[in-house]
Amino acid sequence: FGSYGDDHHDRNELGPIAITRAEQSTGKNYSPDQVYVLGDTPKDIHCARAAGAKVIAVATGGASRAELESHAPDALFDDLTDTAAVLQAMGLTV
Repeated sequence: FGSYGDDHHDRNELGPIAITRAEQSTGKNYSPDQVYVLGDTPKDIHCARAAGAKVIAVATGGASRAELESHAPDALFDDLTDTAAVLQAMGLTV
């Protein structure tokens, strides 16, 4: 489930939109701490924090790894090629 830039002009509203979509689709309730935002900009990290979600930053966009790291994501990867490591960062296993 997700939300995207065209869902709301305020990026910090995207987390609640995604949570609502997940709840409507599954019929379950999700607390923000069960939600992960995957993003490649500091704005994505701030969006996650605004929603109370965890954030996995990926240095595949315009922001450098060092810049992303300075915003204290819960996990930081150069890319998503190590699927097992990404899933482990999310508390999941393959």
